[in-house]
Amino acid sequence: LGLFGATRIHRRSATSLGTKPAGLGDPFTVVFLDPPYNRGLTDEALSGLAAGSWLQNGAVCVVEQAEDEEPARPPHYEELDRRAIGPAQFGFLRFSPEAGSDA
Repeated sequence: LGLFGATRIHRRSATSLGTKPAGLGDPFTVVFLDPPYNRGLTDEALSGLAAGSWLQNGAVCVVEQAEDEEPARPPHYEELDRRAIGPAQFGFLRFSPEAGSDA
């Protein structure tokens, strides 16, 4: 894909990231979240990413949740697609800081 040197992987809890440190470069354009199922962490993680300035406007977040879990719908995100695969569902969300709680 030609992404060597253009990617960063942060393996840590997205519910307690705080504000993005300035030394990490530009905000992210793609995020993959795989929180533990059925613990209510998805909306909290997405809200934390938005509040901490981790995401560029238009960033795409791919979120894995249990198939029976309520789909993530935090403020500032628009759902682009949702797909069920086995015991999981995958939400494809676009971040838009201007969207507010109507997204």
